[in-house]
Amino acid sequence: TYRLPEKGQLMTFTIVRTPPKGFEKMSPYIIGVVRLEDGTLITSQITDVAPEEVSVGMKVEAVFRKIVEDGDSGIIQYAIKFRPFIK
Repeated sequence: TYRLPEKGQLMTFTIVRTPPKGFEKMSPYIIGVVRLEDGTLITSQITDVAPEEVSVGMKVEAVFRKIVEDGDSGIIQYAIKFRPFIK
């Protein structure tokens, strides 16, 4: 197995204000392309930052966060998101 770096830089982003079905409660949310420290590019949700505060070039780090909670079953799905990295 290969473990990807947990830190990187936000290369570009968009703010989703009209989300697809099932993600309405999350709106607005940020999706970005992160260049990891090894050069790998990954698309991910950017969290823990307001849409008006996000910027291209900001340093980010990986975090394990809730993605969605399944309606009646209550199953919670988790995945990696990125948040601003603060030293």
